[in-house]
Amino acid sequence: MPVSERARRRRVIRLGFGLGAVALILLVSLLVLSGPRPAVKRAVSTTASVSSHATKLAKDQAIATVGADPSANQTFVHTLPEQFENTAVDGEITVNHDGMLVPSRAIRDLFDYFLTGIGHYRGLDQQQAARQSLARYAVKQPVNGEARSDLLDLFDDYVRLKNRLAEESKSFASVDFKTRLALMRDMRRAELGSVAADAFYSDTESASATLTQSAAPDAGVPTDPTLAAAQTIAEAKAKGASTSEIQRMRVDAFGSRAAERLSTLDDRRQDWRRRYADYAEERDAIKTSGLAPADKRAALASLRSQRFDSPGQRKRAAALDRIAARTTP
Repeated sequence: MPVSERARRRRVIRLGFGLGAVALILLVSLLVLSGPRPAVKRAVSTTASVSSHATKLAKDQAIATVGADPSANQTFVHTLPEQFENTAVDGEITVNHDGMLVPSRAIRDLFDYFLTGIGHYRGLDQQQAARQSLARYAVKQPVNGEARSDLLDLFDDYVRLKNRLAEESKSFASVDFKTRLALMRDMRRAELGSVAADAFYSDTESASATLTQSAAPDAGVPTDPTLAAAQTIAEAKAKGASTSEIQRMRVDAFGSRAAERLSTLDDRRQDWRRRYADYAEERDAIKTSGLAPADKRAALASLRSQRFDSPGQRKRAAALDRIAARTTP
């Protein structure tokens, strides 16, 4: 039965209030994500706080949090800027049973803790100063050197993501909040990879999905057109839909500007996969070349410098190499 004009207007008004409230929440979240936050005064997380992430990230691997004695951590805090006075180190390093780093929300909390000091560290490069403080902290934790190296590589990816989000904040204002969610979700996975992005943001993204569903005119129906469209498009990609088909679906669901941005992210991912695959062939040839171990390491470092433009890309390639080495029979 068709809805009357008066009823239709009431539904539009309710939808407008609901979406406006959610848009305000997401705008505040974006501003918090894009800039420094006040020092955290929160107790150190427990193993239980990250157990759900462990299940998702390492189905067959035990996850554990590691940390120095609380008094030692408090002593470390005294070496940080005054911004951190009366705080405890927030977050923890999580590893599997082999001592290898496992991305988790606890690690993201750790990164954010050190990033709250931006503007208070010594030196001009505040992000680098935060990284150095994290590195000093990691050295004092009972983890191996490889896990510490992976931790710093992941921190670099996280900082790069925050910088990109800050750069895109103005353009985000020109799109509706549902499209903004889709863009941010893809951007997180483009910079961090799916495992780390899921570990860092699964709770946030689930909460956002719940908010958008509760803002729908029929709150009893837990569906949202934009989220449903994103899922449909992801399934189409998994089934081998062509680039033009995916682009058409995105334009229909999100509009041409958002579709173009998503396409750009796709291009970046595809370019990285291609470059890393080409590099991996040459890397494997070096590993089986019979060179002395020191010569192999030098050759691999030289190869990464030739194949990847930035230090961040070279670190990412090295981290992927370590993962490949651990998972290869």
